[in-house]
Amino acid sequence: MGVANLSNVSWSITFDGKLIFIGKSKTRTIDTLAVGESILVKDFVIGFGKTGITVNAGTATATADGIVVIIIVITNP
Repeated sequence: MGVANLSNVSWSITFDGKLIFIGKSKTRTIDTLAVGESILVKDFVIGFGKTGITVNAGTATATADGIVVIIIVITNP
């Protein structure tokens, strides 16, 4: 956990599956984020099949594999 509040944190979510029709990527900025707080991002994806998921927030990056079934995304642990 950090020790300072953050501001203007850029984030993005990208799905690299070939059959992602809507919601392939999204980028926004978090205006302010206090120490210990979190933000839940809700959006939708329409597609089908296996996909890689990459999330970037500031300088941090996380990846996961998943499956998109029309509008449901299931991640592999």
